[in-house]
Amino acid sequence: MNVIITGGSHGLGLEIVRRICDSATVFVLDQEKSAQLEPLLASTKNVQFLQCNVADQKSLQTALNAIFGSVDRLDAVICNAGVRQTKQTLHLQPSELRELFDINYFANVQLIQHAIKHHRHPNRLHLVCVSSVLGFVSPRGLSGYSATKAGLHTFFMALRHEVPDSVVISTILPGQLTTRMFEDVRVDRYFWAPLVDHCKLAQRVVELIERGENGFFAFPLYARFIPILQVLPYSWYRALKKFSRMDDVIEDK
Repeated sequence: MNVIITGGSHGLGLEIVRRICDSATVFVLDQEKSAQLEPLLASTKNVQFLQCNVADQKSLQTALNAIFGSVDRLDAVICNAGVRQTKQTLHLQPSELRELFDINYFANVQLIQHAIKHHRHPNRLHLVCVSSVLGFVSPRGLSGYSATKAGLHTFFMALRHEVPDSVVISTILPGQLTTRMFEDVRVDRYFWAPLVDHCKLAQRVVELIERGENGFFAFPLYARFIPILQVLPYSWYRALKKFSRMDDVIEDK
Protein backbone atom coordinates (compact mmCIF):
# COMPACT_ATOMS: atom_id res chain seq x y z
CA MET A 1 0.00 0.00 0.00
CA ASN A 2 0.91 3.65 -0.42
CA VAL A 3 -0.21 5.73 2.55
CA ILE A 4 -0.08 9.46 3.36
CA ILE A 5 -0.29 10.56 6.98
CA THR A 6 -0.16 14.11 8.27
CA GLY A 7 1.35 14.80 11.66
CA GLY A 8 3.24 11.50 11.68
CA SER A 9 6.24 12.60 13.73
CA HIS A 10 4.59 12.53 17.13
CA GLY A 11 1.90 10.90 19.23
CA LEU A 12 -0.87 8.96 17.55
CA GLY A 13 0.46 9.63 14.05
CA LEU A 14 3.90 8.23 14.89
CA GLU A 15 2.37 5.09 16.39
CA ILE A 16 0.29 4.54 13.25
CA VAL A 17 3.43 4.87 11.12
CA ARG A 18 5.24 2.30 13.28
CA ARG A 19 2.42 -0.20 12.89
CA ILE A 20 1.65 0.18 9.22
CA CYS A 21 5.12 0.58 7.69
CA ASP A 22 5.70 -3.19 7.53
CA SER A 23 2.94 -3.53 4.95
CA ALA A 24 2.97 -0.09 3.30
CA THR A 25 5.07 2.75 1.99
CA VAL A 26 4.26 5.64 4.30
CA PHE A 27 4.69 9.29 3.37
CA VAL A 28 4.88 11.37 6.55
CA LEU A 29 3.93 15.02 6.16
CA ASP A 30 5.00 17.09 9.14
CA GLN A 31 6.66 20.40 9.92
CA GLU A 32 9.45 18.78 11.92
CA LYS A 33 11.26 15.45 11.90
CA SER A 34 11.10 14.20 15.48
CA ALA A 35 13.84 12.24 17.22
CA GLN A 36 11.34 9.40 17.66
CA LEU A 37 10.80 9.17 13.90
CA GLU A 38 14.52 9.09 13.04
CA PRO A 39 15.05 5.37 13.90
CA LEU A 40 12.22 4.39 11.54
CA LEU A 41 13.66 6.45 8.71
CA ALA A 42 17.06 4.84 9.26
CA SER A 43 15.79 1.25 9.53
CA THR A 44 13.33 1.03 6.64
CA LYS A 45 12.83 2.50 3.19
CA ASN A 46 9.07 2.17 3.66
CA VAL A 47 8.90 5.42 5.62
CA GLN A 48 9.59 8.68 3.81
CA PHE A 49 9.52 12.06 5.50
CA LEU A 50 8.49 15.21 3.67
CA GLN A 51 8.91 18.42 5.61
CA CYS A 52 5.67 20.26 5.11
CA ASN A 53 3.74 23.03 6.77
CA VAL A 54 0.25 21.71 6.06
CA ALA A 55 -1.23 25.12 6.90
CA ASP A 56 0.65 26.62 3.95
CA GLN A 57 -1.00 25.75 0.64
CA LYS A 58 2.22 26.09 -1.35
CA SER A 59 4.16 23.84 1.04
CA LEU A 60 1.40 21.22 1.01
CA GLN A 61 1.12 21.35 -2.80
CA THR A 62 4.89 20.85 -3.16
CA ALA A 63 4.79 17.77 -0.93
CA LEU A 64 1.80 16.30 -2.76
CA ASN A 65 3.43 16.88 -6.15
CA ALA A 66 6.48 14.95 -4.95
CA ILE A 67 4.32 12.05 -3.76
CA PHE A 68 2.09 11.83 -6.81
CA GLY A 69 5.17 12.04 -8.99
CA SER A 70 6.67 8.95 -7.37
CA VAL A 71 3.68 6.59 -6.99
CA ASP A 72 0.99 5.52 -9.41
CA ARG A 73 -1.75 5.23 -6.80
CA LEU A 74 -2.73 5.98 -3.21
CA ASP A 75 -4.36 3.39 -0.98
CA ALA A 76 -4.94 5.42 2.18
CA VAL A 77 -4.82 8.99 3.45
CA ILE A 78 -4.80 9.56 7.21
CA CYS A 79 -5.75 13.10 8.25
CA ASN A 80 -4.13 13.18 11.66
CA ALA A 81 -2.32 16.55 11.97
CA GLY A 82 -3.77 18.85 14.55
CA VAL A 83 -2.86 21.58 17.03
CA ARG A 84 -4.57 22.82 20.15
CA GLN A 85 -5.20 26.39 21.18
CA THR A 86 -3.17 27.47 24.20
CA LYS A 87 -5.37 30.28 25.49
CA GLN A 88 -9.00 31.24 25.80
CA THR A 89 -10.72 31.76 22.46
CA LEU A 90 -11.57 35.41 23.18
CA HIS A 91 -7.85 36.05 23.70
CA LEU A 92 -6.79 34.53 20.38
CA GLN A 93 -5.55 36.92 17.71
CA PRO A 94 -7.27 36.58 14.30
CA SER A 95 -4.05 35.14 12.86
CA GLU A 96 -3.88 32.52 15.62
CA LEU A 97 -7.48 31.45 15.10
CA ARG A 98 -6.95 31.33 11.35
CA GLU A 99 -3.85 29.14 11.77
CA LEU A 100 -5.84 26.79 14.00
CA PHE A 101 -8.42 26.29 11.26
CA ASP A 102 -5.77 26.12 8.52
CA ILE A 103 -4.00 23.20 10.21
CA ASN A 104 -6.93 21.32 11.71
CA TYR A 105 -9.47 21.80 8.93
CA PHE A 106 -8.47 23.40 5.64
CA ALA A 107 -5.23 21.43 5.21
CA ASN A 108 -7.14 18.17 5.56
CA VAL A 109 -9.82 19.25 3.11
CA GLN A 110 -7.19 20.25 0.53
CA LEU A 111 -5.33 16.96 0.99
CA ILE A 112 -8.52 14.94 0.51
CA GLN A 113 -9.45 16.91 -2.61
CA HIS A 114 -6.10 16.05 -4.21
CA ALA A 115 -6.29 12.41 -3.15
CA ILE A 116 -9.73 11.92 -4.66
CA LYS A 117 -8.75 13.67 -7.89
CA HIS A 118 -5.83 11.25 -8.29
CA HIS A 119 -7.93 8.23 -7.35
CA ARG A 120 -8.21 5.61 -10.07
CA HIS A 121 -11.00 3.04 -10.17
CA PRO A 122 -11.47 0.27 -9.23
CA ASN A 123 -8.69 0.54 -6.64
CA ARG A 124 -9.84 1.22 -3.10
CA LEU A 125 -8.95 4.55 -1.51
CA HIS A 126 -9.32 4.65 2.26
CA LEU A 127 -9.72 8.06 3.90
CA VAL A 128 -9.21 8.23 7.66
CA CYS A 129 -10.29 11.31 9.60
CA VAL A 130 -8.95 11.64 13.14
CA SER A 131 -11.57 13.89 14.70
CA SER A 132 -12.54 14.11 18.38
CA VAL A 133 -15.49 13.87 20.74
CA LEU A 134 -14.76 17.55 21.38
CA GLY A 135 -16.36 18.17 18.01
CA PHE A 136 -19.66 17.43 19.76
CA VAL A 137 -19.11 18.94 23.20
CA SER A 138 -16.47 21.51 24.09
CA PRO A 139 -14.91 22.29 27.45
CA ARG A 140 -14.38 25.90 28.40
CA GLY A 141 -11.21 27.19 26.80
CA LEU A 142 -11.22 24.92 23.73
CA SER A 143 -14.11 26.29 21.67
CA GLY A 144 -11.85 27.16 18.72
CA TYR A 145 -10.22 23.73 18.68
CA SER A 146 -13.60 22.03 19.08
CA ALA A 147 -15.02 24.05 16.18
CA THR A 148 -12.27 22.76 13.87
CA LYS A 149 -13.04 19.16 14.87
CA ALA A 150 -16.77 19.70 14.40
CA GLY A 151 -16.14 21.08 10.92
CA LEU A 152 -13.86 18.20 10.02
CA HIS A 153 -16.36 15.62 11.23
CA THR A 154 -19.21 17.24 9.29
CA PHE A 155 -17.09 17.54 6.14
CA PHE A 156 -16.26 13.83 6.10
CA MET A 157 -19.84 12.89 6.98
CA ALA A 158 -21.16 14.82 3.97
CA LEU A 159 -18.32 13.66 1.71
CA ARG A 160 -19.52 10.07 2.04
CA HIS A 161 -22.41 10.92 -0.27
CA GLU A 162 -20.22 12.55 -2.93
CA VAL A 163 -17.62 9.85 -3.57
CA PRO A 164 -17.80 6.52 -5.42
CA ASP A 165 -18.16 3.22 -3.57
CA SER A 166 -14.46 2.55 -4.04
CA VAL A 167 -13.68 5.36 -1.57
CA VAL A 168 -13.92 4.18 2.03
CA ILE A 169 -14.18 6.71 4.87
CA SER A 170 -13.43 5.99 8.52
CA THR A 171 -14.01 8.74 11.07
CA ILE A 172 -12.21 8.28 14.38
CA LEU A 173 -13.79 9.98 17.41
CA PRO A 174 -11.52 9.49 20.43
CA GLY A 175 -11.73 10.97 23.88
CA GLN A 176 -8.62 12.31 25.61
CA LEU A 177 -5.50 10.59 24.29
CA THR A 178 -2.33 9.73 26.19
CA THR A 179 -0.28 12.10 24.03
CA ARG A 180 1.61 15.31 24.70
CA MET A 181 -1.14 17.52 23.21
CA PHE A 182 -3.32 17.13 26.30
CA GLU A 183 -0.71 16.23 28.89
CA ASP A 184 -1.57 19.35 30.92
CA VAL A 185 -5.29 18.53 31.09
CA ARG A 186 -6.46 17.70 34.61
CA VAL A 187 -9.05 14.90 34.71
CA ASP A 188 -10.22 13.51 38.05
CA ARG A 189 -13.09 11.31 36.89
CA TYR A 190 -11.35 8.63 34.88
CA PHE A 191 -14.18 6.17 35.55
CA TRP A 192 -16.51 8.29 33.42
CA ALA A 193 -13.90 9.53 30.98
CA PRO A 194 -10.96 7.10 30.83
CA LEU A 195 -7.89 8.07 28.85
CA VAL A 196 -7.49 6.48 25.44
CA ASP A 197 -4.17 4.69 24.98
CA HIS A 198 -2.90 6.20 21.72
CA CYS A 199 -0.81 3.09 20.99
CA LYS A 200 -3.87 0.84 21.11
CA LEU A 201 -5.86 3.34 19.06
CA ALA A 202 -3.09 3.38 16.44
CA GLN A 203 -3.36 -0.40 16.11
CA ARG A 204 -7.13 -0.09 15.73
CA VAL A 205 -6.71 2.48 12.94
CA VAL A 206 -4.33 0.17 11.08
CA GLU A 207 -6.81 -2.70 11.40
CA LEU A 208 -9.59 -0.51 10.00
CA ILE A 209 -7.46 0.28 6.95
CA GLU A 210 -6.42 -3.33 6.40
CA ARG A 211 -10.05 -4.49 6.57
CA GLY A 212 -11.43 -1.53 4.62
CA GLU A 213 -14.02 -0.68 7.28
CA ASN A 214 -16.37 2.21 6.60
CA GLY A 215 -18.09 4.21 9.34
CA PHE A 216 -17.70 6.05 12.64
CA PHE A 217 -15.52 4.66 15.41
CA ALA A 218 -15.67 6.21 18.88
CA PHE A 219 -13.33 5.40 21.77
CA PRO A 220 -13.86 4.74 24.66
CA LEU A 221 -17.45 3.63 25.27
CA TYR A 222 -18.74 6.98 26.56
CA ALA A 223 -17.69 8.67 23.32
CA ARG A 224 -20.44 6.82 21.47
CA PHE A 225 -23.10 8.64 23.48
CA ILE A 226 -21.62 12.16 23.43
CA PRO A 227 -23.62 13.25 20.33
CA ILE A 228 -26.82 12.76 22.35
CA LEU A 229 -25.88 15.80 24.42
CA GLN A 230 -26.58 18.05 21.45
CA VAL A 231 -30.30 17.21 21.43
CA LEU A 232 -30.92 17.23 25.19
CA PRO A 233 -32.74 20.13 26.87
CA TYR A 234 -30.20 22.79 27.75
CA SER A 235 -30.78 22.42 31.49
CA TRP A 236 -29.88 18.71 31.27
CA TYR A 237 -26.86 19.54 29.15
CA ARG A 238 -25.60 22.08 31.70
CA ALA A 239 -26.16 19.67 34.58
CA LEU A 240 -24.23 16.88 32.86
CA LYS A 241 -21.35 19.21 31.99
CA LYS A 242 -21.20 20.40 35.58
CA PHE A 243 -21.22 16.81 36.84
CA SER A 244 -18.42 15.83 34.47
CA ARG A 245 -16.32 18.86 35.53
CA MET A 246 -15.09 19.13 31.94
CA ASP A 247 -15.07 22.92 32.16
CA ASP A 248 -12.44 22.69 34.90
CA VAL A 249 -9.85 20.63 33.03
CA ILE A 250 -8.22 23.53 31.15
CA GLU A 251 -6.42 26.26 33.09
CA ASP A 252 -7.36 29.83 32.18
CA LYS A 253 -4.64 31.64 30.21
